[in-house]
Amino acid sequence: MARQLNLKREDRDYLSKIHQTILKDPKTHFTIESLAADAGVNRTKLKSGFKQLFGLGIYEFQVKLRMEKAEYLLLETDKDIKEISFLTGYHTLSSFITAFKKSHGVSPLKWRKRQLMAESK
Repeated sequence: MARQLNLKREDRDYLSKIHQTILKDPKTHFTIESLAADAGVNRTKLKSGFKQLFGLGIYEFQVKLRMEKAEYLLLETDKDIKEISFLTGYHTLSSFITAFKKSHGVSPLKWRKRQLMAESK
């Protein structure tokens, strides 16, 4: 188990700002390096502190937000998979499909069909 950091108020403040930045723009791929540079902290403290405070690593948090948006777009719009992949921040359709399959166990199209069938019952 990872060692718990003693997070000071300023640590929690910058981590919360980073959390909000990602929440506001989940489509953008933020790197650990760029976030650490913006916050003026080292990578290790950023990564460990974020996970300690929010329960997920930065990358996992970004993927979670993207998958939540993808689920919404798949269910609530008739946008095609390629457009949804772009709207959720993936540069290629194949990278979106791979990420979605890893998260949900099935392709986005199959997931959409299953959900819509379940709703119609």
